[in-house]
Amino acid sequence: MMRRFAFTLLALAAFAQAADAMVLGCMPLRAKGEGQIDAYVDGFAPGTYPPKTIDTIRVLARFGEDAYEFDPVHAKEVSLRDGVLRIHVLQPLSAGATAEMRFEGKIAAKKGEQFRLQFSIRNERRSGEGGVLCTIE
Repeated sequence: MMRRFAFTLLALAAFAQAADAMVLGCMPLRAKGEGQIDAYVDGFAPGTYPPKTIDTIRVLARFGEDAYEFDPVHAKEVSLRDGVLRIHVLQPLSAGATAEMRFEGKIAAKKGEQFRLQFSIRNERRSGEGGVLCTIE
């Protein structure tokens, strides 16, 4: 009986922590023309809304024929100050080259509302800009 009680308390604690976590999700804004850059951003925000920080950022991007996957270890900056979210990811490529993306935008006033992040992407051959539409739920 004591095991069952301990397991129940452990399950409730785990559920309470999961219930407090929010998910940041961003999808590409569709642009017209050949310069389309698709970017997807995912992250977790602990606590209540508005979040104080965003954790575990992951970015997937397609820039022409090039595809990039930025994992949490590639995050150089993830800051949330005065409602403005800034993300900087940098990934080493082959032969000393790098790929870099920077995102910035003001988060929505209410949980679940959409907001826009503008981004820039740069690699050794070219650079570009675009936007993503995000929510934190």
